[in-house]
Amino acid sequence: MTISLVDAVLFLGVLYLTYLSTRAAGAYIKSGGLRELPQQVVDSLASDARARSRITVSELGDIERDLVDLRETIIVAHRIEKPEKHLRAAVEDNFQQGVRYVFVVSESELQNAATNEKIFHAIFTFAQETAPLEGPNSKIRSRTFEELFAIRALRGEWQSWPYIFYRCGSPTNTIAFRGDQLREGIAENYVQLSGADAASIFCACEMAMTSEARSDVGAGGGEFSDRPPVLSIVSSKSITSVRGGGVDKQD
Repeated sequence: MTISLVDAVLFLGVLYLTYLSTRAAGAYIKSGGLRELPQQVVDSLASDARARSRITVSELGDIERDLVDLRETIIVAHRIEKPEKHLRAAVEDNFQQGVRYVFVVSESELQNAATNEKIFHAIFTFAQETAPLEGPNSKIRSRTFEELFAIRALRGEWQSWPYIFYRCGSPTNTIAFRGDQLREGIAENYVQLSGADAASIFCACEMAMTSEARSDVGAGGGEFSDRPPVLSIVSSKSITSVRGGGVDKQD
């Protein structure tokens, strides 16, 4: 199949306009021009055309557990849902390794904060009781629940998809995913966002946060990565951390 010069020029022109629109949206957000919940900006930037392959929530759990040098997980969503199976195993393993979880949710969902804290405190307690005495998964023994878990509020209601930002390494390198179900805490499937889209979306999310939440999740900055995380294929009956030092976690 041959491609004409006109078709090639049109194709390159579309790519360039897409690049300019993403840059312009990011600059507008950073300049403080966006004051209300940025649903349209967020949704338009998170197009499937620029996202990576779709993965299930179970596969996301495996990725979350196996990310190298994960420091912090930030979830921006309408509400908080209890993690199950692979996702719960990831939270347990990450708590053991001292990974912090920050949930930024709709203002109305703060009424459920105490209930959600109890759910994650139980996971934290189990992770602490089963943590080894030495190795990477022993870090939890010197940490408190308050150090590794926080719930922060958005200014209003989050009508969009759930987003997850994984901050890895030092200096911080961030990998981002978007769920496929609106107004949910945990989606059934996720797509990885490009570095440019993730940066713009994170800026838009920050504009929708309260000042307390913005100062919390904003500290640390970091670059947004396009690198695809390595997904390890594991048994659905037993999950063992590939990072070592952990205990087997049953579904």
